[in-house]
Amino acid sequence: MLFYHSTSSKNKNKIIKSSMIVPTKFDITKYLDVILPNFDGTLKVPEIVKGQRMVPYLGEGVYCFDNYNSAASYQVNNDVVTIEYDDKCEKIDLDNPIFLIKLDNYLNEEFDDELNKKFLDEDVKLGYKVLKNTILYYIYDEKNFEKVFPQMFAIIIFLLYDFRNKEEPDVFFRKFSVCDSPYFVIKNERKIESLC
Repeated sequence: MLFYHSTSSKNKNKIIKSSMIVPTKFDITKYLDVILPNFDGTLKVPEIVKGQRMVPYLGEGVYCFDNYNSAASYQVNNDVVTIEYDDKCEKIDLDNPIFLIKLDNYLNEEFDDELNKKFLDEDVKLGYKVLKNTILYYIYDEKNFEKVFPQMFAIIIFLLYDFRNKEEPDVFFRKFSVCDSPYFVIKNERKIESLC
């Protein structure tokens, strides 16, 4: 399977030379620690908190596309790295209605129990509950949800996997309104077979 990563020519040369691609890093736990104690359910949460970069839409990982043209036109003066990836990978489509139903089920049926087992301050737990309810409220109103809070999908991935200490699937993808093609994020870099 092929993915295409948009980058500068200078970075492309480094990636090819080293046979390594540096994933986007982001400490979502630190971000949530800052916003949750005062989270009131409004969707206007900060895209950035002090000392961190902007929240990446799908969290940490290697961002790419599944077609060359989308990667080539993603930014001005860019180059494209082709990523050969293991065909036997687990991919999760965040637009898939079945995924949204599973998310709804988890948040309604399991989330509060898991939250209560965590050693967190009560104001942070309350923030998580408000966050859960915000996700549930907007989960089926995606277009409005994404317009105001596209980084919520990084938080959703965190809640479903890291928060529960579950291993993430290899790849997530979703179509965002800012791009013609779906964004892909590679979470499992060990399945990258080659870079060229």
